Amino acid sequence: MEDLQQFYRSAVGDQVAALERALLQLESGTAAAEETVRQLAHTLKGSGSSYGFPEVSFAAGVTERAPTNELWSKGCELAEILRAITAGVESNTIVIVEDDPLISHFIGAELSGTHHRLVRFSALAEAERFLSTSPSPALILLDLFLPDGDGRSLLHKLRAEESTADVPVVVMSAASSEMRNREVAELSATAFISKPFQPGELRRLIFQTIGSDDDQRFSTRVDLTDAYRSLMLNSHSVSIGCILPERHGPGGFRDMALDGSATESVIQVLREHLGPHSTVGVWESSEIAVVSSDSPDVLTKQLDDSRYAFRNAPRSPGAETIASFSAAVVVEQNGSSLVDVYARARRFALDLHEASGDGVVVADDIEHPKRVLLAEDDTLTAALIIHRLEREGYEVEHHANGSSALEAASDDRFGLVVLDVQMPGANGFDVLQRIRSNPALNHVPVVMLTAVGGERDVVRGFELGADDYILKPFSPAELTVRLKRFTRP
Repeated sequence: MEDLQQFYRSAVGDQVAALERALLQLESGTAAAEETVRQLAHTLKGSGSSYGFPEVSFAAGVTERAPTNELWSKGCELAEILRAITAGVESNTIVIVEDDPLISHFIGAELSGTHHRLVRFSALAEAERFLSTSPSPALILLDLFLPDGDGRSLLHKLRAEESTADVPVVVMSAASSEMRNREVAELSATAFISKPFQPGELRRLIFQTIGSDDDQRFSTRVDLTDAYRSLMLNSHSVSIGCILPERHGPGGFRDMALDGSATESVIQVLREHLGPHSTVGVWESSEIAVVSSDSPDVLTKQLDDSRYAFRNAPRSPGAETIASFSAAVVVEQNGSSLVDVYARARRFALDLHEASGDGVVVADDIEHPKRVLLAEDDTLTAALIIHRLEREGYEVEHHANGSSALEAASDDRFGLVVLDVQMPGANGFDVLQRIRSNPALNHVPVVMLTAVGGERDVVRGFELGADDYILKPFSPAELTVRLKRFTRP
């Protein structure tokens, strides 16, 4: 449970930020903010206890049910509990003040896969209130032209306050290049970047500005995703590899946890043996991913050559060394997200590691019968379920809305479907009804997963053909046992 709690502490930051923004909007009288606060509370109620934080589920339930005149105060109590839980967890916050949702989304995509927490605002007043009540962020990205004023006014206030006087601020504007140096000097901005941004340009500037560990020594998940999308547009198929390096030390111990320098040495060897149309980089921690237009057989040969290079490298007596790695290669032709494809490769690589700890395998979908379709819009609850099931050897395909889940279920690739009831698009009951009305899918077990625990809703689920009903919050161990009843080994 400790590892799950640590994950929750680090992952719940985005929801804390969203709740804080919604509370600020609620305080200022924004009509839509009430629904946002209640929806966030509903989501947190469903995941808190499952990760070992029952106080979150309780406070979130109180907030969700609070009358309108008490909603702000109850929401603040919930936010305070969440801040206490995340206290002590390093959170390199980047504040984005930008009213264009497309640009804000682009910035988020540029920084995905890094350890930064992003907090977004579309107006000066919201950003100013947040910055006046929160710890100083690592960086502020500030647009100059906003619907409620000029970004320069916020920058002047930041520089006048002792707590924020030294916070790096990157000014974003479509201003001409002649304005660039003048704006930086006059506003005491740290840097200036012109719109539109080029891919990678903003990320490099951010890392240079704040001295991030997410530097350019090797590719990030953003680079890998960009390469994958590019190859999918220009190729019929793309090969994806998951590499799990292993270090060996005196006494024969084996460990998959590598530090940054060891991971970099693995990547350097891989680059020496991979073809020119392959991108290699860190996926997560010491896990390494490869995206390539080479065939699976060719990529496997390249990975094997890299592995033998490690095994044959000179070693100092008694010294710790990178001695081997386990790797799996899959091929993708249908345009699935790289996250889903990599998860498939990772499952095979882990199986290989547990069996031998050294080797490369080409994975075939037919070899892996335990496939679960998960429809859940709460990212924290979905992450918990995926973590538990993948540890048991299942392959999980996750969809955040009912419509896409229903489309995925239509080709009968899954041995189990897990449905949240309350989702955007088609809700869980709608998806269940469509599955049960399809003769090709009627045999597939369906488990409903929801915080809606009223007797009428439970009865409705079973009447529509659900095989089981699990209420949030749930015990992770109980969830695993109950789902395993519906799948074959």
